Amino acid sequence: MNQEFKIGNFKLIQDEDGYAIRKIIEGNMYEAIATLKYAEDSVAYFNNIIMEAVAYQYNQQTKQVITNISKEENEDTSI
Repeated sequence: MNQEFKIGNFKLIQDEDGYAIRKIIEGNMYEAIATLKYAEDSVAYFNNIIMEAVAYQYNQQTKQVITNISKEENEDTSI
């Protein structure tokens, strides 16, 4: 049974050989970044990649909010 699950730039693919984690490199072309034998390992690996991406995005958004708040506070005190 072939299956695939996609989130963002990543795919988790199950085929007759096992499981593969692929990352989009351009257009519809993907590069394999991991191949695994067991479903549990592939899901855990895929989950870690997604959670790292979510944490990175959260960190970037937090930095942006802090920067904006700092700018607003500096503007308020200069009056």
